[in-house]
Amino acid sequence: MNKDGEYPIYIVVCFRGRLERSTGVSCLPRHWDSRREIIKNACPNAVVLNKILFDIKHKVIERKNEYEYNGKVYTPSMLLEECTVDFNGKSNVYSDVMYKLLDDRRLKKKTRNKYIYAYNKLSEFLHRSDFLVDEVTQALVKDFIKALDISDGTIRDICSCIASVWNYAISRKLVDAADYPFSSFKFASKFKSGTRDYFLDVSHMKKLLEYWLDLCTIRNGKRWKYRDDAFENLGKRSSAEFSILWFLLMYKLNGSAPIEIAMLKCSDCKQIEINNQQYWAIDFRRQKTNAEVHVRLKRDIFSIIAIEHFIGRSINGMLYPIVTDASGDVEKMHRASWKASETAIRHIRNAFKAINAATIQHNVDYHCNEPLVKYEKVVMYSARHSLANHLLNSPNVSVRELASILARQPSSISVYIHQLKRNEDIVKITDNLPI
Repeated sequence: MNKDGEYPIYIVVCFRGRLERSTGVSCLPRHWDSRREIIKNACPNAVVLNKILFDIKHKVIERKNEYEYNGKVYTPSMLLEECTVDFNGKSNVYSDVMYKLLDDRRLKKKTRNKYIYAYNKLSEFLHRSDFLVDEVTQALVKDFIKALDISDGTIRDICSCIASVWNYAISRKLVDAADYPFSSFKFASKFKSGTRDYFLDVSHMKKLLEYWLDLCTIRNGKRWKYRDDAFENLGKRSSAEFSILWFLLMYKLNGSAPIEIAMLKCSDCKQIEINNQQYWAIDFRRQKTNAEVHVRLKRDIFSIIAIEHFIGRSINGMLYPIVTDASGDVEKMHRASWKASETAIRHIRNAFKAINAATIQHNVDYHCNEPLVKYEKVVMYSARHSLANHLLNSPNVSVRELASILARQPSSISVYIHQLKRNEDIVKITDNLPI
């Protein structure tokens, strides 16, 4: 289906298999007569379109008869060669070419959505939607990639979609092949925005936890109670209370991904006792690697709010049904989780912005120099990178143990190793050398 709600009409040859090719004509489903294989008169351009379809059909039949008369061997692709009529003209507007590509290839809905997502991102970057294919040059693509605040995998998908549209436009002779933007350029790590790898100090995570607890509770020593609106706001996925909790859970639950937290079930959480202390045992599997994850969360004010509070409000056994629709459809849950995380990151950045303001005031009052958070670089996966770096800097945790905690292979831990830049961090390591 194209952007006007029309479906493309294909010509099909069933000979030594089945081959179909777009005719370049499309119409609304209600205008198509499937029995007579013509467009109904209710369509405004029925006469013209039917003439085009008639010519294409008879052109294929004539070609078949010609091959048979001359005793030549032919294939379906030979019959359908150059049978398409470009009814819509030679438009090289990116959106027109893209939708034409989607119609011709009859791609699945999930793949179509990737192309549309890439187009929307390009439109946002260019601040207009009517740009041409040949406007998407190599220089523009590089600037576009640098401006994206998304994961490397998604950026590669976007580049792939742009390249496909370009190749299709070249095949239709709408653009010059010499201008192809990916001829000498491939996406590499140097083009990414770099925000995904940002990690937070231990002090910053502690401040965020305190900020969240102050947001949700009124505390007096070991006694505490919910604030008036906190109990209700924790049940709204667009609220600051839940958004910050989600980020903290990624850190607390061994660097879990947002979708893994969204798909947690109440049955994954059990209360156990370790050394006369109550713990929550949370066992689940990674979505990508299917590796087992074992979390032991001490029963304190955080776990009471984060686990017990939501167990009492579960739907269909899902611990956090407010993130997704709790339908069990993984693809739908991924989309819902992704949309929710976009909202969450705004609240998290606002929280760190407030923490920075308090830190600045503290530095002024006590003449100290506590570091600030570059909150504009914080993303959801900063929680995972922060946990990995905190564990790497811990003298009691080996790389193999870290790999076990993060449910990754030891050889892949390098993605979480960040270069030490602060003098305090460098001295902490070098002062403990044996000589």
